Amino acid sequence: MQLHLLGITYNDDEIPRVVQLRTLEWDAFPVFATRSFAPIALFWIPWWQLMIALVALSVVWCPIRNRIASARVSAFAALLNMALVAVPANIIVGVIFFFLGRVLEGCVALGWNLIATVLSFAYPPSKESALQNRILSKVEGGFIE
Repeated sequence: MQLHLLGITYNDDEIPRVVQLRTLEWDAFPVFATRSFAPIALFWIPWWQLMIALVALSVVWCPIRNRIASARVSAFAALLNMALVAVPANIIVGVIFFFLGRVLEGCVALGWNLIATVLSFAYPPSKESALQNRILSKVEGGFIE
């Protein structure tokens, strides 16, 4: 069996890991999806407002995450927020903040991947992930996404 997701084909050995990763990312999607973009938002809003916005999004997200589960959205967010994109973007933004004399924002930008990872562990895991079930049903049913 194979899984096709955003033009990438995963074989039998890779599917369980891909499903697990996309499920973990989907459970904490508001925080995960901001790995590359939250430091950029610090140019316009203070860090504490960013945190309040993430908490508000998280409160809204938890009850609806299984109703709107999407493997494509999760995979697309994973491509945008992979370490090869997020880390260099955060370093560049952090250095810009340091040159502007905004040391706190620079530290937040440089450490955002760690902050996002810690925040993602604060999410209550879903008992049975709809995203995991949808991906596995597509693999077992022979559907290609």
